Amino acid sequence: MRMSDNKQKSMIHQLTSILGLQKEVYKEMLHSSYEVDSSKDLTYKQASDFVTFLKKKAVDAGLWECKKSFNKHRHNNLADRKGMASPKQLRKIEAMWFDVSVQKTDEARQDALQKLIKRIVKVEDIRFVNHYHAEKIIKTLESMKQRKETKL
Repeated sequence: MRMSDNKQKSMIHQLTSILGLQKEVYKEMLHSSYEVDSSKDLTYKQASDFVTFLKKKAVDAGLWECKKSFNKHRHNNLADRKGMASPKQLRKIEAMWFDVSVQKTDEARQDALQKLIKRIVKVEDIRFVNHYHAEKIIKTLESMKQRKETKL
């Protein structure tokens, strides 16, 4: 059984700190929900669920900004460009990036994606990604996701 990773444990502690949860309350939440005494005893799935729960609490309290702003019509204005990435490919890249990135805001997430694109395919903006570049970026993001999921 795969246990929680350091990134998850760090996120749990960051969110409990942001929420101002006392240690006793945090420990009781872990014990009552998962029958463990520490985040290091959570499975990967339990830690993921707990992070989601804490993020929701922080968002509801106005202490955390976490929103997925990508929609199904994004980049449609970039359709019918011969040799260039399709709007569907660009949306897929953004959606995959949302899953693997650690940034807290849409702006930071977008900036980090632009830096990744520039580093991988030497293109300044996602709008200038061609079909070949899109495939390369998608493979990179798939690899990042796989590493994230298999990381201990």
